[in-house]
Amino acid sequence: MGTSQLGGAVYGNPNLNQNADIILNEVGSTNRSVLNGALEVFGKNAAVVIANPNGFDCNGCSFINTSKLTMVSGQSRMSDGAITGFKINNDLTSDFIIHELGLYANNTNDVDIISRAIKLRGELQAKQDLALKQGNDYYDYTTGEVKSNTNAAPIEFGIDISHLSNISAGSIKLIVTEKGAGVNTADGDIITDLSNLEITADGDLVLKANLSSQTDINLTSHHGILLNQGI
Repeated sequence: MGTSQLGGAVYGNPNLNQNADIILNEVGSTNRSVLNGALEVFGKNAAVVIANPNGFDCNGCSFINTSKLTMVSGQSRMSDGAITGFKINNDLTSDFIIHELGLYANNTNDVDIISRAIKLRGELQAKQDLALKQGNDYYDYTTGEVKSNTNAAPIEFGIDISHLSNISAGSIKLIVTEKGAGVNTADGDIITDLSNLEITADGDLVLKANLSSQTDINLTSHHGILLNQGI
């Protein structure tokens, strides 16, 4: 028996003879994942993967005792019992939305969010490495690479960040891989306190947020970059 932060006294699972390193939570229904509170790993910390091809709504979600957090709008692909990657749902209704009450992973070292469309309407915090990755085809869980194809209808922005949003982490990557799609940030702050800030897209970067990095700020676009605030 032990004591969890959320549930108090909890017995261990007698059917398990060792701790999990990776916990996969995959949704098989047609409903979106609605995360409005805390999720805790009880026992030894573990990497948590949440996969839902229908998309996500996070509004005040937080994570306890998770060493790594991966949330992807897609379906898992496995080999010999191990996660190899995820087929990303290219339907725009299967987006990932962080609402006004935000997402907090302040004690999680690595946070990866993968979807065809990522929308921030609230605060996003992570302890060390934070990556928002946009694509319409496949996410390789081992390498972290996201691939896109040209078969889907074009979109203007793969990552869209509203004026209510502030992002902070040790390092931050905003990556859009789909051809012609860009990154849009309204007024707010995007801050790293340990390492680099990287924003990369094939389409336009429209950056109105204040960008601040402990080291380098790297901006890459195959179209254009519009800066309306300071760096």
